[in-house]
Amino acid sequence: MDGIGTVTRLPSLIFDTSRCDDSFADRLSYKYTVFMLVLFAIVVTNKQFSTKHIQCWVPAQFTKNYE
Repeated sequence: MDGIGTVTRLPSLIFDTSRCDDSFADRLSYKYTVFMLVLFAIVVTNKQFSTKHIQCWVPAQFTKNYE
């Protein structure tokens, strides 16, 4: 049941506003940067794998043995 407890506490861990010693830049750094990096990684990965595949170029002078 420890995993369920962690999942139920997750929103309070992510959106905890009880600290008053940090500025907007600090909050951006330790909360939102990770989410932005993951989002950008998903977008880039999706673009690379869902677009046109690599076309290999084989010169005309190559015979079947080289392919």
